[in-house]
Amino acid sequence: MASFQVDLWKHIVLNILMQLTLMVKLQPNPAQAAALLATMERFNAACNAIAETALREHTASQVKLHHLMYRDVRERFGLSAPMAVRAIGQVVEVYKRDKSIPPTFRPQGAIVCDDRLLSWQGADRVSRLPRQGRTVIPLIRGSYQAPRWRRVRGQADLIYRDGPIYLAVVVDVPEPPPLQPDDWLGVDLGIVNIAADSDGQTYSGGQVNGLRKRHAKLRQRCKPKAPNRPSDCSRNVVARSNALPRMKTTAWPTSW
Repeated sequence: MASFQVDLWKHIVLNILMQLTLMVKLQPNPAQAAALLATMERFNAACNAIAETALREHTASQVKLHHLMYRDVRERFGLSAPMAVRAIGQVVEVYKRDKSIPPTFRPQGAIVCDDRLLSWQGADRVSRLPRQGRTVIPLIRGSYQAPRWRRVRGQADLIYRDGPIYLAVVVDVPEPPPLQPDDWLGVDLGIVNIAADSDGQTYSGGQVNGLRKRHAKLRQRCKPKAPNRPSDCSRNVVARSNALPRMKTTAWPTSW
């Protein structure tokens, strides 16, 4: 029984998945790009309206906000049912972080797309759901993204960056097994010898210590003078003037 538990634990540890984010660039035509931007603007405007209601009602409950805002969001902003639900969920996620600050959404802020809003059509196309209906948009993958594309999860972020439109895709990548070293090396640090390893090799600190002393002398030489302390030149002038013989002064009477 104990050996089975150990084997099961090893299997779990060696199959832990890491999550990476891959950026892929969409290649929409002008009409598709305009539709995506219009969808993003309507989506974020709906998020701002939902955020105002959440702040006014002092609630971060997705169920309560759904009953309060779902129909209004669909009628006012023309969003589909999945996008209205996603807008409410996105506001709840942001508002829960800090309920003292009303969340605001930029007109072209990112949209978190789940499986209902986005689906993959092969390796080079994505089906997106804007306001006017579903549309298939080509995308560009690099050499880094291609081998990891098989582990794409359903959720992705639609991001607009001053012209280009990207998808930030989350993928599951198996974590590499822990490194099993076959040798080791011990190192002892010192002053005379900077280091000495367990193989018997020492690393002298003569050059390092000499450089440290040289830098200390340079810092001492370049240290600024105290504000009230006379410089070397002024002290020499005063010393020379004190060494000169003084002239005897005589007080003459004001009248003869």
